[in-house]
Amino acid sequence: MTGRWRTRIGIQIGERHIRAVVVQKRGSGWVTVRQAADSLPGGIVRGGEVLQPNLLGLRLKAMLRENGIRAGRVSVFLEDLPLFVRRFTFPPMTKSELAKAVEYKMKLELPVDADDFFIRHVPVEARRGEEGGRPAEYAVAAVRKTSVRRLEEALRSAGLSALAVGLEPEAAYWGLAALERASGTETFRREPAGSGAASGAEAAHREPAEPAVESGTESVRRAPAARAEECGPEPVRRQLPDAEADSEETVMIAKMGESRLMLSIHVRGRMVHARYLPADGTREDREREIRRALLAWHAAERDKPIRKIVLLGREEDWKGIRESLERSLPVRVAAADAPWAACLGMALMTPAQCDMRPRRTPASAAADAPVPLKIGMLLPVLLAAAIAWEYGSAVKLEKEIEALRQNIASHQTLESMLAERTALINLSREMESMRAHFSQQHVSPSSLYRYLRKQAPPHTVISQITFNQAELTVSGEADGLRGAVGFLRRLQEDGRFREVRLIHAGEDGEKTAFSIRAYGMGEFAGAQAE
Repeated sequence: MTGRWRTRIGIQIGERHIRAVVVQKRGSGWVTVRQAADSLPGGIVRGGEVLQPNLLGLRLKAMLRENGIRAGRVSVFLEDLPLFVRRFTFPPMTKSELAKAVEYKMKLELPVDADDFFIRHVPVEARRGEEGGRPAEYAVAAVRKTSVRRLEEALRSAGLSALAVGLEPEAAYWGLAALERASGTETFRREPAGSGAASGAEAAHREPAEPAVESGTESVRRAPAARAEECGPEPVRRQLPDAEADSEETVMIAKMGESRLMLSIHVRGRMVHARYLPADGTREDREREIRRALLAWHAAERDKPIRKIVLLGREEDWKGIRESLERSLPVRVAAADAPWAACLGMALMTPAQCDMRPRRTPASAAADAPVPLKIGMLLPVLLAAAIAWEYGSAVKLEKEIEALRQNIASHQTLESMLAERTALINLSREMESMRAHFSQQHVSPSSLYRYLRKQAPPHTVISQITFNQAELTVSGEADGLRGAVGFLRRLQEDGRFREVRLIHAGEDGEKTAFSIRAYGMGEFAGAQAE
């Protein structure tokens, strides 16, 4: 019987598809024993958000049942899940101090309330003993709690629970790294049928009475593939290594999804930059975004240059881009049509490497333990209670209570000092609350000006900016009426304002004087307008 910890299941959820990969620990590596895929109707998942958790749970349950996969706890990620990634440098401090420092910094950086996000931080480089006194750089990622909880609700509808909720950029990196170390390429093949795993078309005609691999509450039954036409083009490789951050290279991954372009940068296996861009542009637009991200990284991080770019997606999406990047940039460019790589990486990673939720406490781990293990944990507690009851008595308790009362009476001064300290702490909390409230009402003029300059077309001169909490008025000169209208359309399409109007536009020689008014300044209150 295979142990529960030796079987892992990774699930990938997109707008139009769902995938699942099952891997088992055998020796020093991992073997993929099952994979499944199914299409997903529109409207269930959109823009990295689960809109209908119950319907998604039904589709997951049906896919796993049809492919003979019985699971209890799975590792899962959502494609295009909105996230924030930042990097901070902190001096040496304890874990509790570091967690508070990260939370404080993210409250300053995020344009929304940080309390609504799950925040995870990891060191960019491994800490060595002799470097204990040096400042360390940390990569911090944040995702919205409501998005994760809707995903967990969908899993519960399918009869599953989340072992880990990961991020698509990290899953893609670890999947590609495992495939490259295993085979030297970005493609992988299924375990041969002679070694126990079904393959492609042969499994489609095999009888369902095949041996099952049990794993506690999880098991993987090697049954016919219900979606062989989707699994067939890229079946799973037989032997895969453990997921370890052993690469010294700085790698950029560009993934062309169904609705967005994903760009991520990884240093020593740690994700230090990630963002999603609209995928409705041309190939030239995608190449321009990749170059922009690459040059911006090299300008800020000269000691960690990007040596490799992986273009993940269909070949027609990257046609001509690979050759253009290799000719003009000193980097290696590899194209990989590996749609299963991220799902495989999610299965290979441990919860400590990828889970965005807070670490599990011993109490929550005990709650999920099997009944026999719970009984075993309760026995020492019951034994200790019996010993305490045997040697305790009402008289002894009365004596101890009397001693405590005398001790409290003799330390009235200490009680007074503690009361004063409590009052000071409460006052400090009130001041902190007021400071946070006032900061939310503040609009940064410098950030607002940088934002307007970024949105303004070339040769546009901004001469006057007036604003309050409700509206913003921008006046200036543009290069013709088309430039003024272009500035207006950029502000309208950006979506930060509730309404944007052109108040005035008139010819003034070769220039066009304009005045634009925008209503709704909530996006700039208490945050930097980037």
